[in-house]
Amino acid sequence: MESNEAHKKGWVKWVGGAVLAVVAGLAVAAYMKYEEKREEYVKALEAYARLPEMPIEITYRKALMGPGLVVAFKNRSTRSLSVAATFTNPTLRQEKAFRVDIPANGVTEFGHREGWAFASGDSIKVVHNEYKPLNVSLP
Repeated sequence: MESNEAHKKGWVKWVGGAVLAVVAGLAVAAYMKYEEKREEYVKALEAYARLPEMPIEITYRKALMGPGLVVAFKNRSTRSLSVAATFTNPTLRQEKAFRVDIPANGVTEFGHREGWAFASGDSIKVVHNEYKPLNVSLP
């Protein structure tokens, strides 16, 4: 009987050791995956920090004809820029993305005729892969 009990204890120890080894392996794998993701995140942050500021100034005025405001995108760089601009109206819960082409050292205006009647409180996000994004809210 003692040998049968010793056999059971040995079996329990072996199974316990195997479970412990699997748990330890999973913990190491999870930690390695975490470190890999953290490294990717740090690299992305460093790359973002190296991006220059968006060379665009955004101003607005009342529309001469039609509703809302007209937004002017002034390009301060010496080359033409095509940017992705996302306009959001939080009051109406509307959002729409547009491509805006701005000539070198030029201005492109955008308003209801181009597809968005700006209003006070609207937000504008301008994105170009070579610059930090630009976020503006109309007062």
